Amino acid sequence: MVARHAELIDEDRLEEWPELFTQECVYKIIARENVDRGLPIAAIFCDSRKMLV
Repeated sequence: MVARHAELIDEDRLEEWPELFTQECVYKIIARENVDRGLPIAAIFCDSRKMLV
């Protein structure tokens, strides 16, 4: 699955990328430094696939 994400991004096929995610969900992007320090503050927080586009 990670390879598929990389393929779409590398080939600039970004319109297909959101299809790899489920409709109802919670997606968080947290910097590694924050995780290491016990600070789970998300730089990006999306609660649906629609928020990704």
